[in-house]
Amino acid sequence: MRVSTMRRGILRLLGLFSPQTREVLEMRYLWDIPHRIDSSKLATRLPDYRATPFYTAISVCLASHVPSDAKGQRVDSP
Repeated sequence: MRVSTMRRGILRLLGLFSPQTREVLEMRYLWDIPHRIDSSKLATRLPDYRATPFYTAISVCLASHVPSDAKGQRVDSP
């Protein structure tokens, strides 16, 4: 698989016809600026708040996209 980039001008042009591309362009700054998410305000308002560990969240997310049979066993795609 080959990976390449798209220039901002191309995205703007495609954004005229594709709402998803327009949104990607709008959020592009998040790729260029390092950032960190802070949950202190949420924890102040919701004292029982517990952040889900990263690997748990990823595991659950990926597991929800893997087909399974009636017994809950993973089914490999052909």
